[in-house]
Amino acid sequence: MLLIVGRTASGKDFIANKLVEMGHSVVLSRTTRPKRSDTDDSHIFVTEDDYRNEDNIIAEGCIGGDYYYTTPSDLKDKEIYIIDAEGLRNLARSDFKTDYVIVYLYADERSRLGKFIERGGTLAEFNERNRAESGQFDAFESVMHNYKRVCDEYINCSGVVVIHNDYTPECASVNTKYLNKLLLQSMYGGIKDGLE
Repeated sequence: MLLIVGRTASGKDFIANKLVEMGHSVVLSRTTRPKRSDTDDSHIFVTEDDYRNEDNIIAEGCIGGDYYYTTPSDLKDKEIYIIDAEGLRNLARSDFKTDYVIVYLYADERSRLGKFIERGGTLAEFNERNRAESGQFDAFESVMHNYKRVCDEYINCSGVVVIHNDYTPECASVNTKYLNKLLLQSMYGGIKDGLE
């Protein structure tokens, strides 16, 4: 499974949607946050009561007062999971065992702000979201610089891919093809050292 991790507006949904277009399956995590639009289908939207009453949560996180979580049935037979840093840590420590590759999407703050506003957000909303997720991502990013620490911290991790997203079509195309190949290799015989 590819676990796609990144700060707000780093391109997680874009990359995941491109991989879905190539035939891969994506986890729809549950969230108490409101939909961004009437057509927002990026999560299973639930109430806070639904969240409080769920007794089978295996990965969860909270950003800005909104809860995000999954259950074992949400992960069954899925290949791609967009997850925040806190949820990733919880998943790694849960009883749910699967091999995974962490795909960390990095984009600089100015670029992320531009994308956030382009999708209808405001500067104030971006700043609030950025502050809310900063603690968990600062800790996560410090671990990402040391592969041994990643493997110690995230049990069952088969590898780490760090992608610098510059939001160009060329970057999106190369990254999507690379991740598609990585998924195919993991499905058919395991992930090998290096990609041909």
